[in-house]
Amino acid sequence: MNKFTKIFYNVIVNYSFKILKPPKKKRIYKYKKVKHKKERRKGKVFGKIVAPDGMIYRVKNLLKFCETHNLRTSGIWELFSGKLKSHRGWKLPVNQPNERICGFVLSPHNRRYKIGNIRRFCKDHNLTASSVCRLLSGKLKSHRGWKKSEKRIHS
Repeated sequence: MNKFTKIFYNVIVNYSFKILKPPKKKRIYKYKKVKHKKERRKGKVFGKIVAPDGMIYRVKNLLKFCETHNLRTSGIWELFSGKLKSHRGWKLPVNQPNERICGFVLSPHNRRYKIGNIRRFCKDHNLTASSVCRLLSGKLKSHRGWKKSEKRIHS
């Protein structure tokens, strides 16, 4: 139907001179529209959480986890984001820092030591930190009678 026939149809049938407007096109969304904010969080792996009784749970689906354990989704969400420290007794696991081991050395008295903090070790045993670093990297063979230990034996 072209413009002229629309006008002619309106004049004859409707007895008015209004031009019919074409119907509005419906919006076609490329992406799936999400109905609710909570549905966006379904597939995300959140991490580990500690129950009030001490059991550690791995949270893969926040909604299902909160429904099975009778918790509020917003509370657990804030717990994972760091805004809360606990929610109804549930907490994040405390990450205890692993002791860093820089290397193993053999003393002049043939005793093996593991070195975690080079500066502290050097201060306790009256050694130079830069020389111990070179000793551990293999650039130096010995320093004040101390040698690098190849065997990793804890003392």
